[in-house]
Amino acid sequence: LGFVPDSLPEYADMTVLEYLDFFARAHGLRGAARRAQVDRVVEFTGVGGLRERLLKDLSKGMKQRVCLGQALIHDPGVLILDEPAAGLDPRARIELRELLFLLARAGKAVFISSHILAELTEICTAVVIIERGRLVESGVLAEVTRRHHHSHRVVVRVTGDAERTAAVAREAPGVEAVALQADGIQVDIAGDEAARAALLRHLVERGCPVLEFRTLEDDLEDVFMRVTKGEVA
Repeated sequence: LGFVPDSLPEYADMTVLEYLDFFARAHGLRGAARRAQVDRVVEFTGVGGLRERLLKDLSKGMKQRVCLGQALIHDPGVLILDEPAAGLDPRARIELRELLFLLARAGKAVFISSHILAELTEICTAVVIIERGRLVESGVLAEVTRRHHHSHRVVVRVTGDAERTAAVAREAPGVEAVALQADGIQVDIAGDEAARAALLRHLVERGCPVLEFRTLEDDLEDVFMRVTKGEVA
């Protein structure tokens, strides 16, 4: 088991290499095998140019890479990360995500605890939602999303008056809600593809200049808002 905390503990006087070597020794690695494993982890996490840098002088993104390195030093089959993307800039988040993809493809089970739901949607294949210590939903991400999918959300871009298009859309069968956007409207509509086709036909027949008509899929944030009550522990 490997664990990545939400922040790197401050070992003020330790370099990156000393830190990783310490954990290699703690896991019982010795001699050439220890040095080889430290080198592999350094290469995988991309901190080779920071071997002699003090931990306290690293950026948040680099500290997360080092923290991931210590969790991998004994080559665990299971990896647990607590808020791994918190406080990272966009580049660091993308680079961390790519490392996690590589680990998953290598056969490791990767568990992530996070409040950044959009990030989880891009990474995870399965989810567990817990509120106040109670399991409220779990399963394969696509199945969980489908299970809580009550209506379809459609984005309609137009060249003309968006307010008129919104008024026309509200008259269509199955429409539950219409919201104005900068260059069109967003429509929540019940039913299947036939209902959406009927909405498009309804708009065109009434002279709405439709540039784009596409369905948005529900994401993890939508599911979270439906299954939780907003209770604070």
